[in-house]
Amino acid sequence: MKFIVIAFLLFFTSCITTLLFEEDAYVPTPVVGCLFHPDSTWKLHLSLSEPLSNSTRRIVDIDSSYWITDAEVNIFENGEFYTQLEYSEKGYYRSPKKPSPGKTYRLKIETKDFGTIEAEDQVPLPPDMEYHGKTKITDEYGNEVDAYHVEIIDPKGQENHYFILFETFSTGISVVDSSEYSYYENYYTNLLEEDILDTFELDYRLYISDKGMDGETLSLHFSGGNFAVSRADQKYFYVGSASSHYINYHKALAELRKDMIYVAEKPRMYTNIQGGGGIFAAYNFNN
Repeated sequence: MKFIVIAFLLFFTSCITTLLFEEDAYVPTPVVGCLFHPDSTWKLHLSLSEPLSNSTRRIVDIDSSYWITDAEVNIFENGEFYTQLEYSEKGYYRSPKKPSPGKTYRLKIETKDFGTIEAEDQVPLPPDMEYHGKTKITDEYGNEVDAYHVEIIDPKGQENHYFILFETFSTGISVVDSSEYSYYENYYTNLLEEDILDTFELDYRLYISDKGMDGETLSLHFSGGNFAVSRADQKYFYVGSASSHYINYHKALAELRKDMIYVAEKPRMYTNIQGGGGIFAAYNFNN
């Protein structure tokens, strides 16, 4: 048996309480990591999971003991064999081929120690969108800031998911990953205000699901809103479409990051993998 010790700092009493939790013997499972889109060749990572209680956190690109290097990884396109991914390095399998919009891909992995691992997803078509240029909006503090106006024409009769990424470059250096910049200070749309859409944010992306709308036009204004972003040499925004697996995975990841201490139960991560964990999901984008 293994015991986990969790310490809680009680803000109002300034006390520390130590709780002991008993954990069963941990059995690792294979984990697949593959987010694919038409502009990139196939790339998949295959490794073993680790217990949440592991105090010496591994770095997956360094610790080779977690890599599964001898698997047979095949991709099927619309039911027909399409390509085999060959092992490359550091747990990654690759193929020079690229997925195509609108087609369904099935993953089948054969392993010596863990049996068969399978998953399936369809590549969405790129979003139907119109860019109406830059305009001025007033932020929550009453300041006038530059904003970008985009309209997404939502296809009728189906569930649709989107994401928006705003990226800036200064003197050739991308600052999209810097926490100093806020890329989504303002979203102005009557649909969002009426809570018709299902939205969340993660890693400087806004994710949108068309809950409550069907075949309508979604109008969005968004802005970096701060001085550093306004001085950037170049600004780009990407409007993407995503499968439900892609959205559900990132939504679960966003929820996971909200809570740093787990008491009642272990965190549950979304997966569409049969015979293991992880994700096999597709997306597409315009920019």
